[in-house]
Amino acid sequence: MHPTLFEVAGFRVSSFGLFLLAAFAAGVYNLMRGAQREGLDANEALDLALYAIIGGILGARAVYVAAHYGQYAAEPVRILQIWQDGGLVFYGALAGGLIVSHFTARRWGLGRFADLAAPAVAIGYAVAMVGALLAGMFNGGETDAPWAVEIAGVARHPTQIYLLAAAIGIYRVLGAVRRVRPRPGQVFLTFVFLLGLTRFVVEFFLDRELAPAVWGPFTLGQFAHGTVAILALLLLVARGGIAAQAMPPEPSPPSDGLEPAREDP
Repeated sequence: MHPTLFEVAGFRVSSFGLFLLAAFAAGVYNLMRGAQREGLDANEALDLALYAIIGGILGARAVYVAAHYGQYAAEPVRILQIWQDGGLVFYGALAGGLIVSHFTARRWGLGRFADLAAPAVAIGYAVAMVGALLAGMFNGGETDAPWAVEIAGVARHPTQIYLLAAAIGIYRVLGAVRRVRPRPGQVFLTFVFLLGLTRFVVEFFLDRELAPAVWGPFTLGQFAHGTVAILALLLLVARGGIAAQAMPPEPSPPSDGLEPAREDP
């Protein structure tokens, strides 16, 4: 593990923090490119992305602190020291980003902006998992699989790599979904469903000390991920499925009233 990459004047630069910044940069760049392809203003997309990131960080931190309130009650100042514990909850980030975007992206429409942001978030998630691997976050359980990674002298499932590969796969799926021109919001719901499903499955490979089972083989995280995935799927179905608003086929060119010449066999 390499939780600290280097120090500058006594200030530690954490691997997860650095790759989290890289994840933001990759996501913003992807969002701007997506906006350009849609004929939208890339600079406006940049502004909206920055607002959403701020909302996402606040939401992610608020949910984490609420879930670990006892650790912060005695020292409230630690709530602001994100760089020390990296305590962020991804679904809190999604909720915070959506809330802020509801007010800042009115001209675009929340569904349209969320659809453009979904592939960007998937790419950012993949980049962040590199930092998680280096920092020793989301460590997998012990395994003798040939693809195991050694962390603190123990061969473990590379759960961070599983999530990275899944995020790239989700990104490709979202590209295919966009090509059928679904209703606004359905690309984003597809992303939430697939990520929730992925997190549910990968949770089985996590270190049991980090993710203890609370009911049968299932962890508390799996109940959260499963609930999110089911809700996203129900919303997709309620809106008629992914391709409910697929564009009709292009009309044939106008005819001049003459039948094309036919060759005799």
